[in-house]
Amino acid sequence: MQPSAWSSCGIVAAVAALTACCGCRMDGTNAKSAEAPAVNADFYVATNGNDTWSGKLSAPSPDGTDGPFATLERARDEIRRLRIGGALNAPVTVCLRGGTYRVRKTIEFTPVDSGAEQAPVTYVAYPGEKPIISGGRSVTGWQKGDGALWTASVPAVKEGTWYFNQVFVNGERRTRARTPNQGYLYTEGILAPFDHNHWGDSAMLAKHGFIYRDGDIRPWKNPKDALIVIYHSWTTSVHFITEMDSEKRTVKLAPHSTWPIGYWWEYNTRYHVENVIEALDEPGEWYLDRGAGVLHYWPMPGEDMATAEVVAPVVQQTLLSFKADPQMGLYVEHLRFDGLSFQHTDCYIAPDMPTDQQGATERKPVLDAQGLRSTTFENCEIAHAGENGVWLDAGCQDNMFRRCHIHDLGGSGVYIGPRVRGDTPETAVQRNTIDNCFIHDGSNLFRGSQGVWIGRSSYNQVSHNEISDFHHLGISIGYCWGYAPSTANHNIIEFNHVHHICNGYFSDGGGIYTLGVSPGTVIRNNRVHDVVPTPLMPDGGTGIYHDEGSTGILDENNIVYNVGIPFHQHYGRENLVRNNVFAFALRSPVTCARAEEHLSYTFEGNIVLSKLGEATSAHYSPLKSKTAFNRNVYWDISGKKPSFSGGDFAAWQATGRDRDSVIADPQFYDAANHDFRLKPTSPALAMGFKPIDTSQVGLYGDKDWVSAPSKVKRAPLPDLPPPPAPPPPRPFLEDFESTDTGTRPATCNCSPADKPDLIQVTAEVAAAGKKCLKVTKVAGLQYSWQPHLYVSSRAYKAGVVRFACDVRNDATQPAEFTVSLRDYSPGPGEFRDGPLVTFKPDGTVVANGKDMTKLPLGTWVHLEFLVDLGEPGMAATAAKTYRLALTATGAPEQVFDAVPYANPAFAQVTWFGFSGAEQPGGVYFVDNLRLEPMRK
Repeated sequence: MQPSAWSSCGIVAAVAALTACCGCRMDGTNAKSAEAPAVNADFYVATNGNDTWSGKLSAPSPDGTDGPFATLERARDEIRRLRIGGALNAPVTVCLRGGTYRVRKTIEFTPVDSGAEQAPVTYVAYPGEKPIISGGRSVTGWQKGDGALWTASVPAVKEGTWYFNQVFVNGERRTRARTPNQGYLYTEGILAPFDHNHWGDSAMLAKHGFIYRDGDIRPWKNPKDALIVIYHSWTTSVHFITEMDSEKRTVKLAPHSTWPIGYWWEYNTRYHVENVIEALDEPGEWYLDRGAGVLHYWPMPGEDMATAEVVAPVVQQTLLSFKADPQMGLYVEHLRFDGLSFQHTDCYIAPDMPTDQQGATERKPVLDAQGLRSTTFENCEIAHAGENGVWLDAGCQDNMFRRCHIHDLGGSGVYIGPRVRGDTPETAVQRNTIDNCFIHDGSNLFRGSQGVWIGRSSYNQVSHNEISDFHHLGISIGYCWGYAPSTANHNIIEFNHVHHICNGYFSDGGGIYTLGVSPGTVIRNNRVHDVVPTPLMPDGGTGIYHDEGSTGILDENNIVYNVGIPFHQHYGRENLVRNNVFAFALRSPVTCARAEEHLSYTFEGNIVLSKLGEATSAHYSPLKSKTAFNRNVYWDISGKKPSFSGGDFAAWQATGRDRDSVIADPQFYDAANHDFRLKPTSPALAMGFKPIDTSQVGLYGDKDWVSAPSKVKRAPLPDLPPPPAPPPPRPFLEDFESTDTGTRPATCNCSPADKPDLIQVTAEVAAAGKKCLKVTKVAGLQYSWQPHLYVSSRAYKAGVVRFACDVRNDATQPAEFTVSLRDYSPGPGEFRDGPLVTFKPDGTVVANGKDMTKLPLGTWVHLEFLVDLGEPGMAATAAKTYRLALTATGAPEQVFDAVPYANPAFAQVTWFGFSGAEQPGGVYFVDNLRLEPMRK
C-alpha cells in the first residue's frame, strides 16, 4: 500500500473541534465567544428529526409529535415554499445538529433558494456540534477470511446497483489493491513510432496502448475491472484493458490517453496496475469483487474489524450543486454555510470517461457551482472526495471561502473559472476569494492536480492559505497556452504557504504556476518550499513557474527554497521578478527555456543563494532570451564563485546583465534552518532590498487553527529502485498487408494530414504480398517536401543499423523524392541527415550530391542503408559514412561503400522518411519498410 502523505487522526479531530464552535445565531457571530450557546434559528435539522415535522424545534418534543427536520433538503424546500409564497423578507437561519446525514444523491440549490443582500439564508452548525453531510454508506457484517483478509458481503454490488472506487476506514482513505505497492512498472515500448513534433496517425495509435515487459501484465482473475494508471509528465490517465496479446506483449486500453504513451520524455513510461485481487498483498489494501459482491480488506495493524467504521461512497462526484442560468440573469446568491462538513463522494471511472490534459480539469467537484454569487463558506470542511473539492464555474462572482479545511481529495482542492473562453459579463467568473484555508492531501487518485486552480477568471484573491501535498501544482493561475487573449488577469496570490508539491511523482510541476497572458496578476509574499521532482526527470520541481505565454506578472517578496528550480520561465513576456529570495536549488536557481525577440522578464533586487555552484542555468540559459538582470545579490554557501549560464560573473556582466549586482554573503540569520531574515549589515539591504515579513504568511486566527498544519505527519518519500535499463529499440517492420486499401498505415506519419489520398495503401502493385504504399505528388502543396512519409524511432546510438525498403518510381508519372535517415537528438525541430538518397524522374540515383547510378523506371528497387554508429559511447570516433546497396528487379546488386553522410554531425538514428522535392507532380510506391539492428 502506498502510505498516505499525512496522518489524519489528530489533525481531523483538532479541526473538527474548531469547526464545531460555530453557533446558530442570526447575526452570524461565533457562539463560542458567548456566555451560553444562544440558539436562535428559524429551522432546525437533526439526525433524529422527521421531515413531516415543523422544523421549528432543535430536538424532538417529549410527545414525539414535532421537532427538527431530518434533512437539509427539507429545510431548503420549506424556505423555498415560503419564499415563493412571499412570506419571507428577512434573514433565515437553518441550524444543523451534529451527526452524520447520509444522502443518496446530489443536493441542489437553484435561484429560488437564494437569499437577498439584506436577507441572506444561512445554514450553520449547532453550537459545539459537527454536522456531516455524507455521500457514503456504511459497510458492515465483516467476517474473517483467508489469511489476514476480512470480507464483507455487499448485495447491492452483486445486484449491479452499486459500485465504488474508494473505501474509508475509521476516517482514513485506504488503498485499492495495486502492483507494485510502491513505485512503478515500466512500459517496454510504444505501439507505433511517432514524431514528437508533428502528430500523425501513429501518434494516435500510441494513445491506445503500449508494449509491456514480460510478466507485468497477466491473465488476472477479473481482468475486466483491472485498471492501468499511467504517469505522463505532469498528469496521469486511468484505463481499462480492452485487448491483450501475450505473444506480442501488447495491451490496448480504453479510454485512450490524451497524450501518446511515451510522448513526454519518459519513453519507458511509468504505470501501475490496480483493482486486481492478486495485488491484495499488504495491510491497508482492499478489493471489491463486482461479480460476487464481496469487499476484501487487509486491516491495518491495530484495526478491529468488529468495531471499525467502514464507509464507501454512494454519491458520485458532486454532493452539493448550485445550478443557475447566469446567461439569462438567473443566479443563486446570498447564501451562507458555516461549520458544515461535506464528505464521501466517489469518482467516475469508466471506459468512456475523458482523460486529463492538465490539472485534473476533467474531474468533477464535491461542491459544484454555476451562477453562484455573494455566497460565503466559512469554517466548513470538504473531505474524502473521489475527485475535486470545489469548482466555481460560469457566472460565479463575489464568493468567499474562509477558514475552510479541504483535504483527502482524489484530485484538486479549489477551481475558479472555466477552462475555455466564451464568457460574457453575466457568465464571467470574478472577484472570488479563497482566504485562510487549509488545503492539503490531494492527488490521491488523479495525481496531476493542484491545491487551487484559477482558469479563465479575473480579479480573484488567494491569500493566507496553507496548501500542501499535491503532486503537480500548489497554485495554478491561467489556462491559455501562448499569447492568445486571455480572461485571466488581475489575480492576487499573496501570503500563502505552499509546500510539499510534486513529491517525487512529476517534474513538470511547481509551487505557484502561471499559464498565458495575465496582466495585473501579482504573486507576492508567499513562502514556497519542498517541491521535489521525480528522480527520473530531475530537471523540474519549480518554485515559481511561468509557463507558456505568461505575461504581465509581478513576482515580489516571495521566499522560495528547497525546490528543483526556484524560478523558471518557459516563455513569456515582460514579467517582473523583484525583491525575492531564491535559495537552495536542487538543480538550477534561475532559468529561461525559450529564446524570443521581446523582453522575457526583468530580474532585479533579488537574493539568489545557491549550494551547487550555479546561479543561472547553463542548459535553460537566460542568455538565450532577452532578459534584464540587475541589483541582485548572489552567493553560494560553498564559498565558491557561482557560475552564470556556464561562464563566470565577468562574462555574464559583459552581456549587459547585473552591472550593479554583487557576489556577496547576504547575511541571513540562519538560512540553513530557513530563517531568511537579514542582519542589519547585509549588503542586500544596502542595495535596497526590502525585508520580507513572513509572520503573516499562511493561516491566521486562533492558536489551534494556525497550528493545525503542524500536526500533519508525512511519510518520507519512498526510496524507489532505479527504473530498469531501457531496452534496445525494437525493429520496425511494415509491409502494409494488414492495412485496408485506400487508407494510411497507423504505424507511419503522413503529411499533409488533410490530404489522405496523397499517401495511401494500394493493391495496384506490390514488391511482395498484395499491397504497398502509393505516394502521389501534386502541385499546390504548402511545402515542396510534401507528400512526406516518416517514422520516428527510439534512438539507435551504437552498433550497426540496417534500413531497407522497396521503392518503385512510376514509369508514366515518375517523381523526384528522397529517402533518408535523421538524427533528431539536438532537440525539437533540429535534425541532421545521415544517409540521404534522391531518386530522380529519369531514374538517376543521387547520394550526397553525386550521381551513383541510373535505374529503370516502373521497376521495383530494393534499397538498403548499412550504418555503423560505432561502439557505445564512442560515436565521435565512428566513421561518418554508410554502405548503400541498390538492387533492381532482375538485375545484380549495386553496392557503394563509404558514402559520406549528408551531415557529418549525424550520430544517431532516430527517424527515417520519404520526402518530396521541387518537381510539381509524380507517383512512386513504397513497400517492406525495415529498420533493425545488425551484428557486425
